[in-house]
Amino acid sequence: MTATTTPAPRSLCAAFAPLLPLISSGALEDAEATPTREHVAGCDWCQQEVARYAAVDEALRREFGAGAHASVLPFLFDLDGDEDIAEDFAFTLEDTLEETMAEGHNPRDQQPSTTTRSSRWSDRKGRPSPRATAIAGIAAALILAVIATAVYTQFAARHTTSSPAATKTSSAFIKVALPNANTLFAWTTGSDGSFWYANSALSASHSAEIGHVTPDGTITTFPIPADDAVTSIEIHGMAVGSDGDLWFGGSEGHGTTFTSLIWRMTPSEAFSTIALPADLTIGRMIAGPDGALWFAGTRGSETQINLIGRITMDGQITTFSTPSQSKDAGFQDFCVGPDNAIWYTWVDSFTDPSKVTGRIGRVSPSGQIQEFTVPYAPGSIASGADGALWYSEFASSSSGNDLTRKGYIGRITTAGVASELPIDLNTGIGQLVAGSDGAIWYIPFPDQAGGFGRITPSGGVKKLSTGGNAQIDLFAAVPGALWLFDSRNNLWHYRLPA
Repeated sequence: MTATTTPAPRSLCAAFAPLLPLISSGALEDAEATPTREHVAGCDWCQQEVARYAAVDEALRREFGAGAHASVLPFLFDLDGDEDIAEDFAFTLEDTLEETMAEGHNPRDQQPSTTTRSSRWSDRKGRPSPRATAIAGIAAALILAVIATAVYTQFAARHTTSSPAATKTSSAFIKVALPNANTLFAWTTGSDGSFWYANSALSASHSAEIGHVTPDGTITTFPIPADDAVTSIEIHGMAVGSDGDLWFGGSEGHGTTFTSLIWRMTPSEAFSTIALPADLTIGRMIAGPDGALWFAGTRGSETQINLIGRITMDGQITTFSTPSQSKDAGFQDFCVGPDNAIWYTWVDSFTDPSKVTGRIGRVSPSGQIQEFTVPYAPGSIASGADGALWYSEFASSSSGNDLTRKGYIGRITTAGVASELPIDLNTGIGQLVAGSDGAIWYIPFPDQAGGFGRITPSGGVKKLSTGGNAQIDLFAAVPGALWLFDSRNNLWHYRLPA
């Protein structure tokens, strides 16, 4: 297992960047130096930039014959003891923070305390020597070049944030048009009620990216780092780990060769990857009750093995083969059950309508798997507030074109007893999610009017619509709300009734 990390700047790095070479020079007041040092201590990107300044400093010292300093953070302007030159180029934290705010950055880190302007700006000791001035000018140019390049390429280009591009269509709905969402195969939600998604890049002409949407509709996108040889990136599973990082799995293409990977993005936007065994692929991912991530996947190519996998936050992977195995079968969905086990749905055949049967499986925290046969092939599954699991159903048809079993929804207890409830004889049931209101929410299929519905534990049904005139393709539940994504690349935020 290998991992590579590319540090990314945080929101306040643009404010601290000009101060990095000044920390050990005495050019900053104590009140300025303390928050700067504290920020650097916890920021991989700023530590990287400090290392770059050290390299520039070393080059200048070789060129001008200055002796090496014992300081870990060298200062470029004190070669002849002309400390006032340092004062000329010193910036206060107050100045840089004001400039950052003026440029529209939205810091997410805790803002350090600012200081008043240093008295050195109005109380200079005298003019520097010509030699010192020349050296200082060269050094200043190099520093500004490093700052400009680093901040622009690693901060500004790292992510793009748009103003709330949302339309409030009613008191309950906000509509957000997602850019480049035609390759949206993976999604999850954050603890703050936000929506995360991945746009895959199916060819070299597209750009793979991670998207983040806040409840008010503000979209931020983060390009997934890749070298020039990568021709495609496909993301099929995504979840927020117990460490607060965003984890997502898929494959990276190099022409006709594909490498299976797990990506990881920290809250400070640093990406890293974990290489997987060549024959292991990862599908959907969810956060487990044990602090690990669980995923559906396969192993092998000629003889395909379907499996459930578990990833710890230090990258350790364990896989469990399911009792049922077939290249023409596989997982449909899975969730955390009311008993804190992982529950999944399985279809026996995707191509033969006469064999559309299946089972529901339970995976204990230790990896023990038990499967239960159900009357009809199960699709989406969700954990209900009544202590049972609810699932949509498939059924065989003579044409093989419409395999959705219309009119019913399935329910299975944790002991494996399955039953059905009637919903609407003209409607098939697509994806299900458990709402924070204790109800099961479902997508009717087909429904080109943006319809969705609510089922209470007692079986009461209520139908709603976004009014968007497009089929809802996916659901995600957050406290007090639902996220709905439709076939026209619109994301809807629906606030649950009080």
